[in-house]
Amino acid sequence: MLSFNDFTDRAMGLPTVPLEAATCYQNQLFEMTACVDEIMSNTTNIMDMIGGNPLQMMFDNHRHHGAFMATVFTLGNYQLLAQTLPWVYRAYNNHRFSYDYFPLELRNWIGAIEKFMPALHQAEIRSIYQWMIGQHDDIITLSLQNLPPLPEVEDTWLECKNEFRVAALRGDHHQCLKMAKNSVNSPEDIIVFYLQVLQPVLYEVGILWEQNKISVAQEHLVSAIVTRVMATVNLVMVEPVKYHGRAVVAACAGEYHEIGAMMIADILEMDKWDVRYLGSNVPANDLVDHLREFKPEVLALSVTMAFNLHKVLEMVRQIRQDPDLASVKVVVGGRAFSDHNDLWKQVGADACAADIAEAHLLLRNYRSTA
Repeated sequence: MLSFNDFTDRAMGLPTVPLEAATCYQNQLFEMTACVDEIMSNTTNIMDMIGGNPLQMMFDNHRHHGAFMATVFTLGNYQLLAQTLPWVYRAYNNHRFSYDYFPLELRNWIGAIEKFMPALHQAEIRSIYQWMIGQHDDIITLSLQNLPPLPEVEDTWLECKNEFRVAALRGDHHQCLKMAKNSVNSPEDIIVFYLQVLQPVLYEVGILWEQNKISVAQEHLVSAIVTRVMATVNLVMVEPVKYHGRAVVAACAGEYHEIGAMMIADILEMDKWDVRYLGSNVPANDLVDHLREFKPEVLALSVTMAFNLHKVLEMVRQIRQDPDLASVKVVVGGRAFSDHNDLWKQVGADACAADIAEAHLLLRNYRSTA
């Protein structure tokens, strides 16, 4: 049986895409995506292939695919490609997309590449698309095997975590708030509650959505309840007399999953940082302007979706090119960086935190040397 490591090893043999070709692909994404959208939407049996879902769901996949592949080509990170393909197959097939949709989509991407990119930039990119088509059956197999690991929760917190998930999914925010108030009595309790309850619940709910066991509305309901709970538990924090260090926390441009960033901001405030939390989908230019104004020691960026990695790369490049921001340390984290040991280095960050506990300690070290 094909292992995930075997598949990754195969991908590592793919050709390096010249930077000029990767840049050309990025620059032509709008036209190529529109081309793929048009061809796919005019396919005779397309509604059967996408399981009766709205065409917009397919269009969103095309847009995300292009952004993700632009990142893969720019970074030359084929481990990222190998780890993401089975997840895409699993998530969309669970939402009733036919497996036959994927090779058809990829063939239409090849057609768009041939139409909109100069011939001298096509060869390596086309070969990678042809490789993905050739791996179709094995990707299906891996998508059925490769279930994401659940975050570890201490035995003493399992019951609380499970009860919180059940209450949140049924929309009982009163019960969730009651559980939070019973668990958090001091600022030090916050990080434990986030790690043992809120973070695992969000992860599990995300898996339930991927498996099409809950709706988007239910997933958003849980996220909204978690946000309300976080606002409530933070009332136990007392404003420090003196701040020690400045930090800006945000989710990058295009990233709408912001709860991880909110948790980091809360933990840093508990640790007496002067924190500016900017929220989700922060444009690079506006972020850089804010960094110049606030002059933090650290910028913490949260990224959940792999197709947003190219925006992190662009954002970090913009920061590095500004001499006024030379001393700012960029720390990244989030699901997009999970299981990719050196990906944070490739996007130009100074460090990567696996979770909020690691971020807490890592950023404290940066502050101590500031």
